[in-house]
Amino acid sequence: MGLFFGIAGLASAVAFPGTVREAPDPTRRYAVVWSEATDDKPHRLSLVDKKSNIQRPLATFPRHVSVLWSPDSTALSVTDWEGSDYSSIQVYFVEATKDSVSIPAALKKAKGILPQIAQNHHVYFEAIEWRDRSTLLFQVRGYGDHDPSGFTRRFEYGPAGKFRPVEGSAGE
Repeated sequence: MGLFFGIAGLASAVAFPGTVREAPDPTRRYAVVWSEATDDKPHRLSLVDKKSNIQRPLATFPRHVSVLWSPDSTALSVTDWEGSDYSSIQVYFVEATKDSVSIPAALKKAKGILPQIAQNHHVYFEAIEWRDRSTLLFQVRGYGDHDPSGFTRRFEYGPAGKFRPVEGSAGE
């Protein structure tokens, strides 16, 4: 999947591994670069500053990921499809002094253990879009013992690490 700018100007996610090796930010100053797995190393993602050519390691992953840039290029989300029954989201900041944020861990800390997440054996976190420069819309969906027919919940992760449920989520 390549980079696509829709009517609103927001980029869609870029999937790795795939046909492209990098996901440029909206300003084209930075890019997330994918390095293919080898026999002894997993797939790797690095953040490259195109002006200075400085490269910073971001993450490793076993299967596949999707990268989604914020509209102002200060942050990006990585949805890591870690296993057949689980995926997670990590938010990284271009400014190296800011720590990355694990969305599943931060949601648990902010909202407590949600039964849909704790009591189902297939749970998928997925970044949907950046609503603005600091607000990420994501969904959690899955199924299992607690929700045999499945569930979907959407949240916004915004400034100061706050979470807001988005109305209309199925299985609430």
